[in-house]
Amino acid sequence: MPTAQTIAGKPLTEVECQAFSVAMTYGEPGASAKITLIDAQAPIPEDAGALAGLLSKAQQTAYESVSRGVIMVKGVREAALTSPTAVASVGGENYLSVVMDGPTGEPAVISVEPKDADGRVGALMSVLKGRYALSIGIEQDDLSGADAARAAYQPYFSAMRLNALP
Repeated sequence: MPTAQTIAGKPLTEVECQAFSVAMTYGEPGASAKITLIDAQAPIPEDAGALAGLLSKAQQTAYESVSRGVIMVKGVREAALTSPTAVASVGGENYLSVVMDGPTGEPAVISVEPKDADGRVGALMSVLKGRYALSIGIEQDDLSGADAARAAYQPYFSAMRLNALP
């Protein structure tokens, strides 16, 4: 997780730790960015008792949800790039989802809607080291297109100390 108290001009406003995840929020509601890191192999607390099975299932489901999202977004982009007609139908390459390499070599993806849907941008997602699921979401109404997505998410993604993960 980042050590910075401010990213992209937004101050750290909340840190939330759970049994298998940590989330950090920068900025105020309506204009915030939230970084969530899930550890799919974190031990379930011994005092979880009867909830241990439920926590374990929730942990795996959260990880798999991000993993499937990465696979889907990456696959849709790759398929679209094989067809100039498909690229044109979404409004051009700036309205294709973003796929970029992270510092640990795994891809990070950001979904981008077609131009006729205002090119709205979804969360950045990445699966790291076969164990961690990263999600970064930005609340920003005017965020549109792949170029804007890269620019908005880069400060948060760069602030992550992903090479420090075991």
